[in-house]
Amino acid sequence: MGKNYCVFRLAKAKTRQDVTNLLKEQHRAEGYDAQRADAERTHLNSYSCGFDDAMKKFDGLCPEKRRKNAVVALNFVISASNEFPDRKTEMRFYWTAKKFLQKHLGQVVSWAIHRDETSTHFQAVTVPLVGGKLNARALCGGGKKRMAELQTLFWEEVGQKFGLERGEKKSKAVHKTVEQLHEEEEEKLKEKAAELEAKAAEIEKREAEVKAEKEAVRAEKKALEEREKAVAEKEADVIYKAAEIKSFERSIKENSLEVCAEIDKSEKSKAYFPIPPRPFFEKVKAVVWGLWSKVENLTKRNKKLEQDLADTQGRLANWRNTDCDALEEMAQDIRSAGCRTWAEFDAKNSREQKKKSRSARGFGYD
Repeated sequence: MGKNYCVFRLAKAKTRQDVTNLLKEQHRAEGYDAQRADAERTHLNSYSCGFDDAMKKFDGLCPEKRRKNAVVALNFVISASNEFPDRKTEMRFYWTAKKFLQKHLGQVVSWAIHRDETSTHFQAVTVPLVGGKLNARALCGGGKKRMAELQTLFWEEVGQKFGLERGEKKSKAVHKTVEQLHEEEEEKLKEKAAELEAKAAEIEKREAEVKAEKEAVRAEKKALEEREKAVAEKEADVIYKAAEIKSFERSIKENSLEVCAEIDKSEKSKAYFPIPPRPFFEKVKAVVWGLWSKVENLTKRNKKLEQDLADTQGRLANWRNTDCDALEEMAQDIRSAGCRTWAEFDAKNSREQKKKSRSARGFGYD
């Protein structure tokens, strides 16, 4: 932690209304603009008295007869650049500061320790009386030299006892008022709020995009499930037909072998036959070979169906292993073409365009 410096500032009030505003702020009275303070921490503040009592004391101390431009009160803000290690040390410091004000800078009207703002500080209002008359110039002067003298005096009589440093004399650093610090803090909060609003709008936009993407993926998933169901039904139908063909093939084969065996036996036999045997055998052979031809054709069709099934299953596997980004790109292609389904897209596009679109994503064209 760096050095801990004394903070000693004052401001002048020239009207009773100025004093009223100061005391309202000091005592967190009704009508006080509480934007600077955290209402949940106000109970931690300490006050010398209430607002009404402070106003009565001011009215009792301030002479009725005074110059029109006379300074009627001095407002002091006193603190340290770093927080004190404990509450006891803090209270001793501020009590010593109050005595310093009473000794050198007029009659103390009231004071408060504010712990509900950014940093803890002591605020006090005094009436600058000298010989029973208002004379702020005699107490705090009208220039920087007297203010520097007061800051040095405060450090010697108060700050030094608590291990605080006196700020560098004639420093070019600009010391900001409490009002300026509050305004800067409020400006930072406004900027932060604007950033948060912009981020919230960006998040809302992204959420809408994600929702749309999810809907598109959900639609693609449903389409894939429907395709998968159709493929399963086609697969079951192919298996059933294949079983029927094999059963028919086995039956034809067995019957044809028996017929052929009988034909061969009859050709070798010299027994009487009611009709010329050769035309009969030729007809039987024609029937048998016709059946074999039909079986062969059915077998070829079955192989074609099996090949189609394998191709369809391969394409389905590609769909299942395709990530969401690729699906979204394909969905974008479909939407750009003014289509709702891949079948519409296939029907609308030329063979070359479909080849290009599918090949770019690792799908074959069939």
